[in-house]
Amino acid sequence: MKITGIDAIREKALEIIAYDGLDKLTLSYLSKELGINKSSLYNYYRSKEELLEDIFESGHRELLRHTFRMDLRGSDKEILLRANYAWNAIFLNEENNLFLRAIFALHLTNERAREEYNAIALMINSQCDVVISSLSSIEKNKKEICKKILSSLLFRYLESLFRGEDNDLEEESLEFLNLFT
Repeated sequence: MKITGIDAIREKALEIIAYDGLDKLTLSYLSKELGINKSSLYNYYRSKEELLEDIFESGHRELLRHTFRMDLRGSDKEILLRANYAWNAIFLNEENNLFLRAIFALHLTNERAREEYNAIALMINSQCDVVISSLSSIEKNKKEICKKILSSLLFRYLESLFRGEDNDLEEESLEFLNLFT
């Protein structure tokens, strides 16, 4: 099956990176997987590095597009459940999931992936800070540790998604809330 278009090229490249690793991604291999001539890829990208830069840029933009604003009114449980819904919408979105999977796979060996990983960590930490700050049942002196625990919980959840493990963020978040209330 012949696949064309820049979005299809990016998606297939992300799949290769996320599931097979960066070393497997070559323009020759990618063109074969897409069912197009390698020369056709040169209409879009002159090199693997240019393709990677485009993947990082478009993935980052898409992730930012899915960040959320949240209603912080209601009970602690309602706030936490809304946050879980928003995080799942970000993490389980197919395009974001591939991008995140690739970033998590590459962040130890690729500088640009490490930058994206750090940006994702900052996003998650900031969102956790806002969520925890809005929870009234957690004592003020425990909020900082709660933020760190919730952030760790989210990272563990992401990593389990990428390993194909069945993990329920909502259940774990509610257990987390029960520990501190």
